[in-house]
Amino acid sequence: MKSIKHIKRTYLKWFIALNFGLVIALFSMNLIYNHILNKDLWNTSRYTVLSVVAIYTLAAAYYFLLFNSKRKWGILLFLAILVFLFYSTRAVIFEIFPQWDNELYNVGQQPDMKAYVMIMLPRLFYYSFIAIAIVLNLRIGMLLLRTMRAEMEKIAAIQQAKEMELRAWGAYTNPHLFHNELNGIANELADEDYPEKRQYVARRLTLLAEISKYNTENVRYDRRIVVIKRELEQLENYLESRDVGRPGYVRPVVDVIGAVKAQKIVPMTLVYLAEGAFKHGDLVHEPLAIRVELQDAQIGITFKNRISTASRTKESLGSGLDVIRRRLELAIPGRFSFEAGAKGAYFEAVVIINQS
Repeated sequence: MKSIKHIKRTYLKWFIALNFGLVIALFSMNLIYNHILNKDLWNTSRYTVLSVVAIYTLAAAYYFLLFNSKRKWGILLFLAILVFLFYSTRAVIFEIFPQWDNELYNVGQQPDMKAYVMIMLPRLFYYSFIAIAIVLNLRIGMLLLRTMRAEMEKIAAIQQAKEMELRAWGAYTNPHLFHNELNGIANELADEDYPEKRQYVARRLTLLAEISKYNTENVRYDRRIVVIKRELEQLENYLESRDVGRPGYVRPVVDVIGAVKAQKIVPMTLVYLAEGAFKHGDLVHEPLAIRVELQDAQIGITFKNRISTASRTKESLGSGLDVIRRRLELAIPGRFSFEAGAKGAYFEAVVIINQS
């Protein structure tokens, strides 16, 4: 997103270019018109400079009149500028450059102020029209910049809130992820056969430490996405931690289709999907089926498991899926689809992540 300073600079450039074009147009029209009338173009050029100065002085006067917060002072300042313009232009035309009178007005002698005002009223209205257009252009631009600033600050605040939420969700570790593992380890420590299981417990703790380190590093370095290779490694760590030293365990079937390149995924997505399947699935009689399809344009992920007949709360299942969905929304908005639900005796979660 472009900064408000950049937008201000761009607007200022356009405003200057527009006003420069206006000055060029005034010079061109005056020179062409007076050339047709066989007037002295040098005098015409100098008089046009005076006209431009008068127009922009009027623009300043109208700005103070229309947009000054203290209206009384704005009116007084406007009148003071008008008086200054009438006296100064009369002096320039009839005292400094008297030849302009012959070219433009042909009055013959310097008129009194009342007569001069009557002579200049048509030009005052003409110049006022141009001056008010300049003022409105400036004012509308300032209002637009103010509106854009407010909108950009609002967007920045929303973005900052999303950043904070994303970091919070990144730091979040599903309590069941370690609760189930540590609870199982605690039971094994109390088991009378623990000496024989010591190596399995040590291995499981090492794997859990690896997953925790992976998640912590992603949060520390603000990694919204990681390469799929690292995520597949952590998935293997998690699956092994569930497998080590557990007789009768039906190991999940992991099918990775396609070449592992630089495809990106939100950290912990595969691990959380696997954790949910272990928590709510019946993996004793039928294995968890994991399918990861890797293409250059997208990643397709499918987790399918038989639904456990044991009592599980829908709220617990839903909250885990909500965590996954929200992390995807914050990290890669608009670049993914996520569908999850029961299909007969099976539960299936499908995530598709577009790579661009």
